[in-house]
This record gives sequence, C-alpha cells and structure tokens, in this order.
Amino acid sequence: MGDEEPGASYMYWHDYQDIPIDDDPEWATRHAPPEFWSDHIKFNVWHIEPGESSYLNYHHDPVREFYYVAKGTLDVRIADDEHDEVVEAEEGTVMYIPGNVKHRPVNNSDEPAVLVVASGPPVSYENVVKCEDEEIL
Repeated sequence: MGDEEPGASYMYWHDYQDIPIDDDPEWATRHAPPEFWSDHIKFNVWHIEPGESSYLNYHHDPVREFYYVAKGTLDVRIADDEHDEVVEAEEGTVMYIPGNVKHRPVNNSDEPAVLVVASGPPVSYENVVKCEDEEIL
C-alpha cells in the first residue's frame, strides 16, 4: 500500500505497481481506487500487456481525456469526422482527446505498456459509447 502520514489526508506510492488494483474484466488491469475519483476528474493507470487493447469508443461532450504513456509504446487510433489515424505513442507521449472523438489504445509491441489517463468529467461505463462497426486498420 501507499505511504501515509498518520492523520494525513494524502497518499503516495513509490511505484505505480503499488497502487491498489481494481481489476477491469473488459481488458486491461486497471488501477483506480476511489481516492482517484472526484466529481470533476478521474485518474486511472492502465497496465496493458502485449496484444491487449480496448475497443474503439468515444465519450460525449463535455468529457475529455488526457493520455500519458508512462512506459512502453502504444498504437492509439484517433478518429473524428475529418480524420482517422493511428498514432505511435512512445514513452513520454501526451495526447488530448476531446469529447466525441473515437479512440482506442492497442499494445502491438512485445513489452508491457503503462498508460496514465485523466478524464474530466469522470468517465464511467455509463458515458462510454462503444463503436461496434470498427474497421481494423
């Protein structure tokens, strides 16, 4: 568990792997204890094994997401009405994904990847729109 000062309201961890795990049956190991959520923002750390991905999805405005690739490399598909591309997001890459933009991170490498995601307002299964008609690029 994280290091806590007695009586303090804060927590910290020296390694992302020490963050308590909330397993997501949909795809990747998800580290998102309730302390990482508020009415305004949600913070997740996704551990994505080689070959794993989410499904193509989007969130209606006003939800926005920020991606930070903390480890490894991901291929992130981003699509809107005018563009559809796959960005090779290497370690250190930061991406901004506004509402109504389709997106899908995929780990096509041989190494695990770690993706830090901040969303505001918080993303939940209720406001994720899964795209069933995804064409594989």
